[in-house]
Amino acid sequence: MIANKLGCNPNNYDLMYKGRLLPPRVTLASLNMVTHSILYLIKIPQDLVWISIYTPNCGMVSFQIKKLQTVGYARAVVGSMINSRVDEAGLLLAGKALEDSRTLASYCIDDHTVLQLIYPFQVSLKLYKARTI
Repeated sequence: MIANKLGCNPNNYDLMYKGRLLPPRVTLASLNMVTHSILYLIKIPQDLVWISIYTPNCGMVSFQIKKLQTVGYARAVVGSMINSRVDEAGLLLAGKALEDSRTLASYCIDDHTVLQLIYPFQVSLKLYKARTI
Protein backbone atom coordinates (compact mmCIF):
# COMPACT_ATOMS: atom_id res chain seq x y z
CA MET A 1 0.00 0.00 0.00
CA ILE A 2 2.87 2.38 0.78
CA ALA A 3 4.61 1.68 -2.55
CA ASN A 4 1.32 2.23 -4.40
CA LYS A 5 0.79 5.55 -2.63
CA LEU A 6 4.28 6.67 -3.69
CA GLY A 7 3.63 5.56 -7.27
CA CYS A 8 6.13 2.68 -7.13
CA ASN A 9 5.73 -0.91 -8.27
CA PRO A 10 5.25 -2.80 -4.96
CA ASN A 11 7.02 -5.88 -6.36
CA ASN A 12 10.25 -3.88 -6.62
CA TYR A 13 10.41 -2.85 -2.95
CA ASP A 14 10.51 -4.32 0.56
CA LEU A 15 9.88 -2.64 3.92
CA MET A 16 12.45 -2.66 6.69
CA TYR A 17 11.83 -1.86 10.37
CA LYS A 18 14.46 -1.97 13.14
CA GLY A 19 17.00 -3.56 10.80
CA ARG A 20 14.71 -6.42 9.71
CA LEU A 21 12.90 -6.99 6.44
CA LEU A 22 9.19 -7.23 7.09
CA PRO A 23 7.37 -10.34 5.92
CA PRO A 24 4.56 -9.85 3.39
CA ARG A 25 1.15 -8.83 4.74
CA VAL A 26 2.38 -8.00 8.26
CA THR A 27 0.30 -5.41 10.10
CA LEU A 28 1.83 -2.37 11.74
CA ALA A 29 0.01 -3.25 14.98
CA SER A 30 1.82 -6.62 15.16
CA LEU A 31 5.16 -4.75 15.13
CA ASN A 32 4.25 -2.80 18.28
CA MET A 33 5.19 0.43 16.52
CA VAL A 34 5.15 3.64 18.47
CA THR A 35 4.51 7.15 17.22
CA HIS A 36 7.28 8.54 14.99
CA SER A 37 8.64 5.10 14.08
CA ILE A 38 10.61 4.92 10.85
CA LEU A 39 9.99 2.39 8.09
CA TYR A 40 12.50 2.12 5.26
CA LEU A 41 11.45 1.38 1.70
CA ILE A 42 14.23 -0.77 0.20
CA LYS A 43 14.56 -1.29 -3.56
CA ILE A 44 14.96 -4.93 -4.57
CA PRO A 45 17.53 -5.30 -7.36
CA GLN A 46 15.93 -6.65 -10.52
CA ASP A 47 18.06 -9.18 -12.33
CA LEU A 48 15.72 -9.73 -15.30
CA VAL A 49 15.32 -7.17 -18.07
CA TRP A 50 13.43 -7.01 -21.36
CA ILE A 51 15.66 -6.09 -24.27
CA SER A 52 14.91 -5.66 -27.96
CA ILE A 53 17.40 -6.37 -30.70
CA TYR A 54 16.96 -5.01 -34.21
CA THR A 55 18.05 -7.59 -36.77
CA PRO A 56 18.62 -6.76 -40.44
CA ASN A 57 16.50 -9.66 -41.73
CA CYS A 58 13.80 -10.25 -39.12
CA GLY A 59 13.14 -6.80 -37.68
CA MET A 60 12.79 -6.36 -33.92
CA VAL A 61 13.17 -9.35 -31.58
CA SER A 62 12.31 -8.88 -27.88
CA PHE A 63 13.02 -11.23 -24.99
CA GLN A 64 13.69 -11.33 -21.25
CA ILE A 65 17.22 -12.06 -20.05
CA LYS A 66 19.25 -11.85 -16.84
CA LYS A 67 21.47 -8.78 -16.52
CA LEU A 68 24.40 -10.97 -15.51
CA GLN A 69 24.38 -12.87 -18.81
CA THR A 70 27.11 -12.04 -21.30
CA VAL A 71 26.63 -10.14 -24.54
CA GLY A 72 27.73 -13.29 -26.40
CA TYR A 73 24.94 -15.27 -24.73
CA ALA A 74 22.36 -12.62 -25.69
CA ARG A 75 23.62 -12.77 -29.28
CA ALA A 76 23.28 -16.58 -29.27
CA VAL A 77 19.70 -16.29 -27.97
CA VAL A 78 18.84 -13.95 -30.84
CA GLY A 79 20.41 -16.38 -33.30
CA SER A 80 18.22 -19.20 -32.03
CA MET A 81 15.11 -17.00 -32.14
CA ILE A 82 15.64 -15.90 -35.75
CA ASN A 83 17.02 -19.31 -36.80
CA SER A 84 20.19 -17.80 -38.21
CA ARG A 85 23.94 -18.03 -37.63
CA VAL A 86 25.18 -15.05 -35.67
CA ASP A 87 28.75 -16.26 -34.99
CA GLU A 88 30.34 -13.36 -36.83
CA ALA A 89 27.64 -10.80 -35.98
CA GLY A 90 28.13 -8.10 -33.38
CA LEU A 91 25.81 -6.14 -31.10
CA LEU A 92 25.74 -2.36 -30.96
CA LEU A 93 24.45 -0.09 -28.21
CA ALA A 94 24.11 3.56 -29.23
CA GLY A 95 26.52 2.97 -32.12
CA LYS A 96 29.24 1.35 -29.98
CA ALA A 97 30.25 -2.30 -30.37
CA LEU A 98 29.70 -4.52 -27.30
CA GLU A 99 32.29 -7.08 -26.18
CA ASP A 100 31.03 -10.68 -26.05
CA SER A 101 32.73 -11.44 -22.73
CA ARG A 102 31.18 -8.55 -20.77
CA THR A 103 27.82 -8.75 -19.00
CA LEU A 104 24.74 -6.77 -19.93
CA ALA A 105 24.87 -5.15 -16.47
CA SER A 106 28.37 -3.81 -17.15
CA TYR A 107 26.87 -1.77 -20.01
CA CYS A 108 24.03 -0.51 -17.73
CA ILE A 109 21.41 -2.18 -19.93
CA ASP A 110 17.97 -1.72 -18.38
CA ASP A 111 14.42 -2.65 -19.34
CA HIS A 112 13.44 -1.92 -22.94
CA THR A 113 16.96 -1.17 -24.14
CA VAL A 114 17.28 -1.54 -27.91
CA LEU A 115 20.43 -3.12 -29.36
CA GLN A 116 21.34 -3.62 -33.00
CA LEU A 117 22.65 -6.85 -34.54
CA ILE A 118 25.10 -6.21 -37.37
CA TYR A 119 27.06 -8.48 -39.64
CA PRO A 120 30.59 -7.60 -40.80
CA PHE A 121 30.82 -6.28 -44.32
CA GLN A 122 27.07 -5.89 -44.62
CA VAL A 123 26.44 -4.63 -48.14
CA SER A 124 23.19 -3.65 -49.80
CA LEU A 125 23.00 -3.78 -53.57
CA LYS A 126 20.34 -2.32 -55.77
CA LEU A 127 20.07 -3.48 -59.34
CA TYR A 128 18.84 -1.07 -61.95
CA LYS A 129 17.67 -1.98 -65.40
CA ALA A 130 19.72 -0.02 -67.85
CA ARG A 131 17.82 1.41 -70.80
CA THR A 132 19.30 3.04 -73.78
CA ILE A 133 17.28 5.67 -75.53
